Amino acid sequence: MQPKPTLRSQNAIAGVAILLLSLSVLSVLDASGKWLLTAGVSLLLVIWFRYVVHFVLIVGLLISRRELHLFRSVSLKYQILRGTTILFTTMGFFYDAVVFASGTSHDHDLSGSPDHLGARSVASRRT
Repeated sequence: MQPKPTLRSQNAIAGVAILLLSLSVLSVLDASGKWLLTAGVSLLLVIWFRYVVHFVLIVGLLISRRELHLFRSVSLKYQILRGTTILFTTMGFFYDAVVFASGTSHDHDLSGSPDHLGARSVASRRT
C-alpha cells in the first residue's frame, strides 16, 4: 500500500510544474523576439509590443481579481528607475543576441550597426 500524498508534496509538484511552464514561456518569448529581429523588425517595436502585451495581461488579471490597489506605488522614483533598467537590459539582451547571431563584430559604432536600432548604415544612406 502506497502512502497518501500530503498537501506539502502536492504543492511541491505544483511548484515544479509552474517553474517548468514559466521557463518554457520565457524561452518561447526570447526565441520569438530574436526571430523577429533577425527578420528585420525594429528592436524598439519588438520591445514595445512585448511590454504592452505583458501590461494588458497583468491589468486583465488584476481587474478580474479586483486588486487594482496593486498599481499604487510606494515610491514612484524607484518604480521609474526599475522600469528604465528593465528596458535597457532587454534592449541589450536582444541587441547582443542579434549581433552574435549575425556574426558581426561587437566593435562597431551605430553608423555601421544592423538596422535593428533604427540606424541605417552609411552604405544604405548613399543608395
